[in-house]
Amino acid sequence: MATWRCCPVLLWTVLLYYFVFIGLITTVLAAPVSAANAKLTCLPSKDATPWEAGTVCTHDCTPCFSDAKWDALKAELGLTEAIRVQRTTEVEGSVRIPLFTWPSAWMLGHIVSILLEEMMGYKVDSYIENDPINALKCVTNGESSFIPEFWYFENRARALDIDPVEDLFVSASGLVGQAGLHIPKYVIDNNFCLSSYKAFEQPFLQWLPADGTTPCVQMLEKAGPLESCSESENTFVCMTPSAWNGEINCTNGRFVPPVCNTVDGSPSPHCGEILMAFPSWSTAWWESTILNNNLNFTMAYLGSNLDNEVKKRAKRNEPMIFYAYEPSILLASVPSVRIQFPEWSQSCAEKWDTQPYRSQSDCMEPAEPLLKVLARNAPEDIYQMWQNYAMR
Repeated sequence: MATWRCCPVLLWTVLLYYFVFIGLITTVLAAPVSAANAKLTCLPSKDATPWEAGTVCTHDCTPCFSDAKWDALKAELGLTEAIRVQRTTEVEGSVRIPLFTWPSAWMLGHIVSILLEEMMGYKVDSYIENDPINALKCVTNGESSFIPEFWYFENRARALDIDPVEDLFVSASGLVGQAGLHIPKYVIDNNFCLSSYKAFEQPFLQWLPADGTTPCVQMLEKAGPLESCSESENTFVCMTPSAWNGEINCTNGRFVPPVCNTVDGSPSPHCGEILMAFPSWSTAWWESTILNNNLNFTMAYLGSNLDNEVKKRAKRNEPMIFYAYEPSILLASVPSVRIQFPEWSQSCAEKWDTQPYRSQSDCMEPAEPLLKVLARNAPEDIYQMWQNYAMR
């Protein structure tokens, strides 16, 4: 779709020549690398909701560089019809690129897809993915090809028993990211103590939303025509997350710690509420941190609607705690403070587990380089592209 697939020509010109300058596009002929590790199963085709419910094209898309004025550049880069035909035989099916449901990875996935298809001659299929662990499985076993932006690789690779040297190509992308729980600055301005988790050992519910504030329809993955939580075809963003090994159920779309449970399942008057995106983002980290610091909070999962909901509440100056990461458009739009938890340490990281009740991590997530990941069975010229791909 034009909205996402093709930016204005000037922007694409700048992007293209920038990537050419750093050596992203090469003319090395493809040759298979080592066979992919097949020890992991994954779901290589997803039907997740796009970022902020945007329109997206994932295959057979309208070209961005179809105009004849690009022909000279394609010829200079060595893209001939013979090369196109050759590359259809080098990759069985197509090159598969996961489009994660947050803005930066969404954009980078599109850029990589466009350059692979239109400037390097590959058939590319993208798919919408909101589970980084599933995407990592797919690239490890060769069912997907390239992840342009991956967060917190070390913990996730360890949980899956993936060898980053033998099973994948992994390298820094040039960006550093950090995720955490945030509170708007307009709330902090009225009570600076709320910038520390210590303040929440006795919930300041006069400053924060109570458990059950978010209507259940906002936590639906796909609302039916009546937008009713009782409709049988509806599913919540958080049901029985595969990211948590399928061992824990959410309650009406929420993670509810034992301290917040009520006999009839109604909201607890003793607990606050945190707005989250997907249970697969920062998998089990913040659920575990809330549990292990004995804080009285439930977590409401809004999926791709999180950004919009946070912006709406911010316009009304409503109190809230929400999950976010840096760099991001959301934190640029809603000035906020990251709540301080115990500092990250290696010993804390080693206590992390993908299942919230088994995990013993209780600290901040680290600020660490974001990585680019490539399958071992990628053709040689895609490997060359991956090597030179960098964000500045």
